[in-house]
Amino acid sequence: MNFRYLPELVDWIQTIGATAINFQPVDRWTPETRDELWIETPEDLADLGRIRDQLLAMKSAGAPILNSELILQAWELHFREQKAPEAYRPCRVGMRNYFIRPDGDVEVCWYYKPIGNVKKSSARDIWYGEEARLRRKETVACDSLCLFTCLSQKTFADKAKMGLTLIAGVNQKRSKPTIHG
Repeated sequence: MNFRYLPELVDWIQTIGATAINFQPVDRWTPETRDELWIETPEDLADLGRIRDQLLAMKSAGAPILNSELILQAWELHFREQKAPEAYRPCRVGMRNYFIRPDGDVEVCWYYKPIGNVKKSSARDIWYGEEARLRRKETVACDSLCLFTCLSQKTFADKAKMGLTLIAGVNQKRSKPTIHG
């Protein structure tokens, strides 16, 4: 519902002293996201494309947007619920994530079954166990266009840009004079 205001949000985060912003599109996991928040009309998708292009231009001009260009380019595909193009694959979430749920279940991705439970097994046994091996095979083969910012894969160049953006933001904050009064 707020995607048309994203460029203003980039400006606002800088005025309040934040060092960067990372956008994450909604997914269809609740009735609200399915019925109220999903972007699907041709007009809304066209507006989303214009907003995305504006964000890409802002990022190119130095705005502290952490999303990679590849991820920003995929927004329309995401809302059209298309499969992930080859440039977005393979998913590596199964090889790097270890989410412990409140009940002790361990997941690498919430779309897949848990790989174990920390109340019943050690972290090492869970990570190297058969269920974890199976989940890694499943996630690497996944062709969903997942844009969750915590899960999306980033190239080394993306990570370097993110680091430089964060450092630049911290240095800007440090160089601003403090006014006491």
